[in-house]
Amino acid sequence: MTHCERVLADLAFRCHAMSNDVLYVESPFAYGFDGQLIGGYMIRKQGDQVKITDNADLMFQAMVNGVAPHKATAQKVRRIVEKQGLELSPEGEIFAFAKETDIPALMARLFEASIRSADVLGAAITKDVSKFEKVVSKRLRTVYGSRVRANHQETGASGHQLRFPLAILAQDGSTSALIQTISSFDGMPHWASVYNTAGKMLDLKQANADMQRFSVIEPANSESLAQAKKVLSQSTTVLLFSPELELPLLAA
Repeated sequence: MTHCERVLADLAFRCHAMSNDVLYVESPFAYGFDGQLIGGYMIRKQGDQVKITDNADLMFQAMVNGVAPHKATAQKVRRIVEKQGLELSPEGEIFAFAKETDIPALMARLFEASIRSADVLGAAITKDVSKFEKVVSKRLRTVYGSRVRANHQETGASGHQLRFPLAILAQDGSTSALIQTISSFDGMPHWASVYNTAGKMLDLKQANADMQRFSVIEPANSESLAQAKKVLSQSTTVLLFSPELELPLLAA
């Protein structure tokens, strides 16, 4: 296999030899839905042919994050992949065959296809997440009525505007509590939401430690819930959703 530095000098990406015939290339880019770095494999074939592939990593990460396979979504991804001169296998692998001289260009196309496809898959995750927001919103409105507000924004210590899907107003009309929902898929919390929520709540805590902060998680397996609670507990009160959900609000 051609040496990493010589093959990828123009791209300036990190490269790791997995074996004599397999190299792994790590890009600085990440999937938009979970922050995982995007990579690609170069696999030596017969003669001077090399297979460029993502080893179906994109599809695997998307499924882990709760994307269910839908025909319309798959067709969008296929069009993106083929536009870059690559192929998409029935198993979700993005790949192409190339001569060694063509590797840098094809690897760049692989990363481009992965980034654009991740945006499509991430949109599917967002739609599923919003369903749980509606469920939580309905329950909170049953308990707190007109005090519930949707799409509330607060300024964090960083100066960024932080969006929260739900807020509870105090009797005087001021904001009493902020609520972030976290969906679960196949028994696993949506980890991108878990980490995003942890950072957002910490930013808010540093700006206003007195603001009540709640994260409502859709039921998942006990081990995953324990891990999610550990990540979130430093900056927010974690509640498991149930049809009887009520927030332990402090007196306003």
